Amino acid sequence: MPPRKRQAKQAVASSRPKRGKNDDNSKKDDPNDDAKQSAGKGKKTKNTATVKPDVKVKKENTKVKQEPDSKASSSEEKADIKKLTFSGSVPVDEHCAECSSGYHVYIDQTQNSIYNAMLNQTNIGFNNNKYYILQILKQDTQPQYVTWFRWGRVGKIAGTAIKRHGGNLDAAKTTFEKKFRDKTGNIWNTPSFIKIPGKYDLLEMDYGEDTKDDKKKVDDEKKKKREEVESKLDKRLQEVIDLIFDVKEFEACVKELEFDVKKAPLGKLTSKQIKAGYETLKKIEKCHQENKYGRELADACSEFYTRIPHDFGMKVPPLIRTPAQLKLKIQLLEALSDIQIAIQMMDEDDDKTDDVNIKDLHYQSLDCKLEPLDKTHDEYKMVKTYVSNSHGSTHNQYALDLENVYKVEREGEEQRFKKDIGNRMLLWHGSRLTNWCGILKQGLRIAPPEAPSTGYMFGKGVYFADMISKSANYCHANHRQPSGFLLLCEVALGNTNDKTHADYDANKLPKGKHSTKGLGREEPDPQGYHTMDCGTLAPLGKPKAVSDNTNRYLMYNEYIVYDVAQIRARYLVKAKFNYKSHW
Repeated sequence: MPPRKRQAKQAVASSRPKRGKNDDNSKKDDPNDDAKQSAGKGKKTKNTATVKPDVKVKKENTKVKQEPDSKASSSEEKADIKKLTFSGSVPVDEHCAECSSGYHVYIDQTQNSIYNAMLNQTNIGFNNNKYYILQILKQDTQPQYVTWFRWGRVGKIAGTAIKRHGGNLDAAKTTFEKKFRDKTGNIWNTPSFIKIPGKYDLLEMDYGEDTKDDKKKVDDEKKKKREEVESKLDKRLQEVIDLIFDVKEFEACVKELEFDVKKAPLGKLTSKQIKAGYETLKKIEKCHQENKYGRELADACSEFYTRIPHDFGMKVPPLIRTPAQLKLKIQLLEALSDIQIAIQMMDEDDDKTDDVNIKDLHYQSLDCKLEPLDKTHDEYKMVKTYVSNSHGSTHNQYALDLENVYKVEREGEEQRFKKDIGNRMLLWHGSRLTNWCGILKQGLRIAPPEAPSTGYMFGKGVYFADMISKSANYCHANHRQPSGFLLLCEVALGNTNDKTHADYDANKLPKGKHSTKGLGREEPDPQGYHTMDCGTLAPLGKPKAVSDNTNRYLMYNEYIVYDVAQIRARYLVKAKFNYKSHW
């Protein structure tokens, strides 16, 4: 996929047409829609039944499928997980029924070009949130070519077009490349892609480097053999692997964050595309800081949804107006980054021997030793006490049941640990199920430079708590998935820079300080502190109100370090969230 450059901000009309009157909601693809948006006049665009089809082709060799009005406006694509048809690495579009078998996406080996493009465009001012898919498909058994296009609003199909070119590959390429240029303003397969205002953006997708003859995907026979091989892992370890490598859970989680998994299958969105998402969130952060909540913010939000596809149905894509909303989008990008790590590990494991159970292969890929502790073990008892005693009084919507404790040993982490800084404490860190493959494989990480700082109350760092429920909230468990993991880490805090209120630049520590402590109004009773054999302090005391807490913004303490070498993972804790009511 070619690298991209960015032009000036997309021009957006200052006034919005009424919903349902713009090209994004039309039942047919309007060949003039790009020009209408480029004009940026904010005028209403009228849809009629006489809009011309998307592709002008001869009737005898082309089929253009238009959704009937009654269906096009209400027939959403099913929300459940779809099975994509793969031949090689690139999936044939699931809605191309005529080519669902016996065809694959054409790859021009001489130009190193995969004739597959996913285009996206979001324009909040026009209530646009649409996609356009382009593919050249080649028959498996002979050189017969087809061009396939599908378009519509995210979550819906407005229309499809298929054209058969027989053995004329040049005609197929011409049709594909012309449509690509019409929609993006760019020439296909040029060294750089430039985003043109009012045109579609190109989503960078990574489907790997395998051609259809490669055997990267595990065939049914190999899967069956692996299933017959008994896992050598402890049953408690198998439970961990099942949860953190669950692709269905990955999809369910990001859907809750409104990410569109159909347009950007998990693990296929490139690191570059995710980085571009972070960069756009920084633009949104700047709008907040400068109190620009009009056109500038609309432009930035449109750009973010274009780069990171979201499914809002027929609703207008919402503006990201608050720090809380911005933080949710940061969490989405963090989840997508960690899912990318998990998917890559799973793909690599698919290539390995078939005489080892897949769970065992996944565990080996983590490069992280997890040792289940018996409930009679002293360290298990210590963790159980910590769980029982450190539930915050305000976190009363659920109770936590301790299910299992695993001793953690990450390769090389003990050697790099800066324990000599001193003031070591055993502290909690919680995270979504989507993130644990990345955490166990690569350790806890600090947000990248391109990420905005607004989502981090005390600057970009790794956050910990001495109250389990404060960290447990970041697991984002729910009634659908009540299980979650937390990490207990030995954290070398050294001299803390104490804060009573938020400070987004707290990562710029004063000389002689090693970490930040956000002071809470309630904390574990020091009388219950326990010193571990290694000298680390475990704050096992029950919650107690701080005597002088009138000037403290936080309810509970937060601890932040800005160097991952000050962290050593000690225990992985599996907990069940028992919610007290349904909502």
